[in-house]
Amino acid sequence: MSLHAHPSKAARFSREGFSPIPSNQQQFEDQGAMPTNDHTIDIPLEQVASHQSGLRNQSSSAQLRPSLSRDVGATSHRQFFHGRRRKAGEAGGGTGNIGYDGEEDMVNAVGKFYRKVMASSVITRYLLYILPLGILIAIPIIVGATVAQGAKIGGVRIVWFFSWVEIVWASLWAAKVVAHLLPYIFQLVAGVVSSGVRKYALVIRSLEIPLSLVGWGVTSLATFMPIMTRNPTQRAKNDTASKEWENIVQKILAAAVIASLIFLGEKTIIQLISIDYHRKQFAFRIKESKHSIYLLGLLYEASRALFPPYCNEFAEEDYAMADQLNLGKALKNKKGHSRSGSATPMRLIQDVARYGDKLTSAFGNVAKDVTGREVFNPDSAHSIVVGALEKKRTSEALAKRVWMSLVCEGREALYQDDIMDVLGPDHREQAEEAFAVLDRDANGDVSLDEMILVVREMSRERKAIATSMHDVDQAISVLDNLLSAVVLIAVVFVFVAFLNANFVTTLATAGTAL
Repeated sequence: MSLHAHPSKAARFSREGFSPIPSNQQQFEDQGAMPTNDHTIDIPLEQVASHQSGLRNQSSSAQLRPSLSRDVGATSHRQFFHGRRRKAGEAGGGTGNIGYDGEEDMVNAVGKFYRKVMASSVITRYLLYILPLGILIAIPIIVGATVAQGAKIGGVRIVWFFSWVEIVWASLWAAKVVAHLLPYIFQLVAGVVSSGVRKYALVIRSLEIPLSLVGWGVTSLATFMPIMTRNPTQRAKNDTASKEWENIVQKILAAAVIASLIFLGEKTIIQLISIDYHRKQFAFRIKESKHSIYLLGLLYEASRALFPPYCNEFAEEDYAMADQLNLGKALKNKKGHSRSGSATPMRLIQDVARYGDKLTSAFGNVAKDVTGREVFNPDSAHSIVVGALEKKRTSEALAKRVWMSLVCEGREALYQDDIMDVLGPDHREQAEEAFAVLDRDANGDVSLDEMILVVREMSRERKAIATSMHDVDQAISVLDNLLSAVVLIAVVFVFVAFLNANFVTTLATAGTAL
């Protein structure tokens, strides 16, 4: 056995020091090495974005644009984002609508009709609410005036009976319109005498529904007996005496008017107490908070106009804002369920809630016309902004959504001209106010981190005001409930007193005895 090392093995232990890798395949073979077919040697290097600097190369901004399917867990807090809004006039693909990926949403005939109705004037919408039932009520009137002139209800021709029903239906909406206009009339008239009493227009605006009920009840009572007993048919027969059922209905209507007046008085007292105390204690903070949220709502509405809800660019943020039950966070915290299929049930639940909100909003638009208030409309920009401000996670999603949709592609900060460009020249003042609210350090731009901090500050301020007012509102609510119980008892006594003449005598006797 030879003790000398084999020459091929000795070559492995080179004592010549560092040997550089040959620059090409031929030199590699000349040094006695075996040829290789490793294709990784000639892989071209690609530029990698660095997060150490806050600026990016403008020429490579298109290649460094964030992916549309970003992973929430992989996105770090220090990651920089580019804007996604494109300037008007830039060449775009697809359908030409920003936020769509090549497919247009198809709206059926019902959807088109609904959009036309909601985009029409208040008068047009009110006519659409009044006319359908009004036409149905008019059918007996036409029948009673033509083919069935002898048809009667309780001794009154149906043409006159349903004429009163038609008046009752129309007076409901007429009272609603008058009650809606009362605050403006009060401001106009009272403002001439003293500007200090204009604040009570807020009380009248809050009492729109009680005032509508009073006007409706008075109109129904005032028109009942004249139409039933003084109509041309009754006067031709010289039969103008009231019947027993007419007297009972008149008493019920009179009791309803008294009940509505009591209800109006109770709500007036509560509104005076609430507005007076809140005006003295929290007026400035409430005004500033509401104004900031209003401006943020304008920006979010502009963001939705540029990028429709749940589009590819902002599906993650929109689902995060709609996830009030923290379903996505609960799924993320579960280990062993990071597969894409695991998120399907949660996303399905979110989609069901999303379409439920759309259906609720459709009824909410009608209810807004009836009550004069924004009720059960979860799809409105204000409702979404207020809901997003309830939690830290949803606040951050809202901030990212607004910021990245308003900032132009290639920029890494939001400027005042961006907001003016989006809102348009008609909202220049709101654009300046919105940028002043967002630019807290007054350096002329708003970064993503600064945007998140401002939105979170709005959330904290809103919660602080709510906490400060909790005790006051709770006390006022307790007082309102107490007075409502008293009103309910009083209304019962009123109806009993009107329908039972002996009750008044008994009550007077009991009062005298006490």
